[in-house]
Amino acid sequence: MKSDSELKKDVEQELEWDPSIDAVRIGVEVHERILTSTGQMGSLSERRLAFDAAWSAPGVRDVVDQLTVA
Repeated sequence: MKSDSELKKDVEQELEWDPSIDAVRIGVEVHERILTSTGQMGSLSERRLAFDAAWSAPGVRDVVDQLTVA
């Protein structure tokens, strides 16, 4: 099973890979495989893409979505 730091890295890479997501505006923290995402997105669709990317990392147990839309 991956460590929290490995999961964080995986999610950050996934966010950076998608050109539809402004990854620099997203903070990612992982504790006991629970991911918390924070930041301000430009649109609802970008927020949804970021949420989906967070869940895409194998090993993430839950996602706490604290992203807002400007």
